[in-house]
Amino acid sequence: MKLFVALLFFFTTVFAEPYLWVTNTGSSSVSVFDIATNALVTTISQNEGMFNAIYNLAFTPDGAYCYVSNANPGNSISVIRTSDYSLVANITNGDFDDNMILAITPDGSYVYTPNVNGNSVSVISTATNKLVVNIENSAFQSPSPIGITPDGATAWVGNFNGSIVLIDTSTNLVATEIINPEFQGLSWIAFTPDGSYAYVTCMLNNSVSIIETSSPYTVVKTLSSFANPTYVAITPNGKYAYVTNGNSHTVNVIDTSTFEIVQSITAPNLQSCFSIAITSDGAYAYIPSASFSLINVLSTSSNTIVATIPKLGEDLDGPYFAAIQPSPMTPRAFQRPSNRR
Repeated sequence: MKLFVALLFFFTTVFAEPYLWVTNTGSSSVSVFDIATNALVTTISQNEGMFNAIYNLAFTPDGAYCYVSNANPGNSISVIRTSDYSLVANITNGDFDDNMILAITPDGSYVYTPNVNGNSVSVISTATNKLVVNIENSAFQSPSPIGITPDGATAWVGNFNGSIVLIDTSTNLVATEIINPEFQGLSWIAFTPDGSYAYVTCMLNNSVSIIETSSPYTVVKTLSSFANPTYVAITPNGKYAYVTNGNSHTVNVIDTSTFEIVQSITAPNLQSCFSIAITSDGAYAYIPSASFSLINVLSTSSNTIVATIPKLGEDLDGPYFAAIQPSPMTPRAFQRPSNRR
């Protein structure tokens, strides 16, 4: 009996469900949900002096801090301590200019954020929450999406039209530029867990390009048939990529072994979807809908919507970006997610 209790404690500790954080563009706030129950935990509002033109967020790998981008006219980054949802820093700098998207290195040491109007990339130290360097290079032309390779060696920065610029994170110098006519309206960059491939959404070209991450950075395939693809997320096992379409009620599923679209998921609430957050076990994907002010809960085993999290008062007002907080291994009571079945 003691062994059973110990094992139960171990498994509920190690596999404790984390939290879902969602930016709300309509109310300049962040809502936090417990994904074991899909219940709202709290909403952190602009009334607390945190946010202005909120857009994107990213976590340190230990889940202790959440960095939130305040794009133009905010031009700042808010830092929230996740243990008590308090603002610990509001990072401002003259180099920030419409800094919409954030990426944190795998070791948690640095935050990279492209400046769309400034044609540069700013690097912030998470130890001091101060600017380390502002990378300027003529290769940057309205840079927006950014992704850091799983090994942390390279930051890939997408220019809105025409190219991807690679930064060597050890020197913060531009290493190379990948130019391809298919790269039109770059909106998101995601890597397979093993770091072999980058998946890039191209809104203006209605396509997704799949690129080898080793030189010469070959585009192995470009898939079409999308409708303003805005975001791509890859399952933790690396088997599938999920792509949101901003101009349709669909999410497309790509088999990463064949580079083919294997399913198109259609649902009425999949409209104006700009992000996907996949749980660490790969079982569920959370997809906010800005138009309907709700979150779709997708089962990846059936690729069907199994639940929705509706707007609650002032919460979920134009939900835009969703991310799951990395969860430290802390004890937690086991509870079955009742509204998923």
